[in-house]
Amino acid sequence: MKIKEDLKFAIIIAIIVAVVSITPIVSASDWQQFQKDNINTGYTTDSAPVSDPPTLAWWNQTSGTGMGGIDVTPIVADGAVYVLDYQGVLWSFDVATGTVNWYTDLTDGSGSFEVSTPAYNNGIVYAAVSSGSAGQGAGKVCAVYANNGSIREFENYGLQDFQLNTPITYADGKIYIGNWKGSADHTEDNGTYYCIDAGDVTNEIWNRTAPYCTGYYWAGAAIVGDYIIYGDDRANVTCLYKDNGTFVNYINVSEACGVTPAEEIRSSIVWNEATGRIYFTGKKPSPVSGHAYAVSFNATTGDLGDTCDWVRDIGYSTSTPTVYNGRVYVCIGGMYGGSGLRCLNEADGTIRYSINIGASQASPAVSVADGHVHIYFTTNVNNGSAYCVEDTGSALVEKWEWNPPAPDNQYILQGMAIADGMVYFGTDYGRVYALEEHGLCGDVNCDSFVDRADALAVRNYWGFGNPICSTWAGDVNCDSNVDRSDALAIRNHWGYGYPLNCCGL
Repeated sequence: MKIKEDLKFAIIIAIIVAVVSITPIVSASDWQQFQKDNINTGYTTDSAPVSDPPTLAWWNQTSGTGMGGIDVTPIVADGAVYVLDYQGVLWSFDVATGTVNWYTDLTDGSGSFEVSTPAYNNGIVYAAVSSGSAGQGAGKVCAVYANNGSIREFENYGLQDFQLNTPITYADGKIYIGNWKGSADHTEDNGTYYCIDAGDVTNEIWNRTAPYCTGYYWAGAAIVGDYIIYGDDRANVTCLYKDNGTFVNYINVSEACGVTPAEEIRSSIVWNEATGRIYFTGKKPSPVSGHAYAVSFNATTGDLGDTCDWVRDIGYSTSTPTVYNGRVYVCIGGMYGGSGLRCLNEADGTIRYSINIGASQASPAVSVADGHVHIYFTTNVNNGSAYCVEDTGSALVEKWEWNPPAPDNQYILQGMAIADGMVYFGTDYGRVYALEEHGLCGDVNCDSFVDRADALAVRNYWGFGNPICSTWAGDVNCDSNVDRSDALAIRNHWGYGYPLNCCGL
């Protein structure tokens, strides 16, 4: 009887293990949409590379090789990195190795500029394209299967020459996105915000066209309780019921907060429940100005305050702030001047300290791990770089600058995503990069030893495409390839003390 019971128990355990092995597990460390979630938190408790220099874990090329490339932040979910390139091609890369899982062209034309960051939920990537900066076609929203890149369905949204330029925000079975029409120096028409059924993107739930000339460019929404909140090019912040689009109220921060001339809100809205406030930035190219704003929001009634809790002159900014532990981190700069990263007091907006490292239009990605606060961002300058800066409590201190290798000397418009110890970003050259903390040279299975198992892993990677946890650790002779010579070197290191290099790091 005991044998039968043991056998029955073993069978049950085997079934459970089998089910777990085939069920996708969403990691708590995933960065599934712009600034991580539907309130644009922008920080994570995941670690990220802090040693100088970080290790290049992998890179891969998308469609373009200059002045276009990638102008959105990557997202990370279920073991893959997803990014939309300038031609409207959606790519999926293995999160650890950078191997291309698939790529899918979402546009009807050639495309030349796409700035809507996709969002992920439950095996589907939601992406919006506009067929290029000249507005060759109305906006198109696609639902794409994350496992193979096939399009589940799509629908066109908006009129001709309108671009879907905000990040896609996913929340509670719905996606939200806004459009814009204009030229380099002004908005030309009344923009529309859309709420779309995530289960079938051909099903529009509601839309609201602004009753005045304005638009939504990078102005992503925050979903707070029953409400959606978003800013626009006329310095208005609007609150609607998220399920039916009914207007609740608005605040014009130029009039209410005394900022003249009115600034365009080109950041997403950030919600902080602890303070009961929303945060965002505004900018004006002529005359050049830029401010950070904090406005009270009642999450029960949907009421926006009548004035700013505070407003601070920070310089030209399109950056979505990150609020953590009484600090507000925000990047400044762009084609109209300004440089670096600001740290403000959350209570009153006073500037605690700054670091001037190149013009940045990135939204800071913050890692809060091991008692340290590290801020990651990129610079939108010729031959731009990625940076890690630590908030030591008394200053912003640069930990590292990482410059993409030649021939990638392009601008880096958007910032980084953090997930499970790595940071990811794309450049105008069309490359996606993954940086990680220093590993042990030759330790390709990441078990803290360099031994026969690593030599076998490299051999199998070279011969059969089996994964390794770090291509940097595998390239022990630093010839930019992981191949048989590296497997032999690791084997000789294990048996005879053969020296390993890994690019001298």
